[in-house]
Amino acid sequence: MSAGAGISLFGALWVGRGSGSQVNLLGGSSRLGEAVRRRLGERIVVGATVVSVEPDGDRAVVHYDTAEGRFSIAARRVVMATDRKS
Repeated sequence: MSAGAGISLFGALWVGRGSGSQVNLLGGSSRLGEAVRRRLGERIVVGATVVSVEPDGDRAVVHYDTAEGRFSIAARRVVMATDRKS
C-alpha cells in the first residue's frame, strides 16, 4: 500500500467517509507511523513535546522539548499528532 493510500484510508476512518464497511490498516494504525519513519529517517522526531509553532515566511519554526533538551527546526511542512491533556 502506498503511503498516500494509507493516509487517505486512515483519515477516512476519522471523518466517517466510506460505504460503512470497516477499513483497517494491516497490522494496525501504528504501522502508518512506522512506514513514514522508515521513509523519512532522521527527519522524524517522535516523543517530543511541541512548545510552539511560529510562521516564518513560507516556513514554520517548531520549538520542541525532548529528553535531550529544547530544539527548534524550520520546515516547509509540519505534521504533528496531539494529545490533549486536561
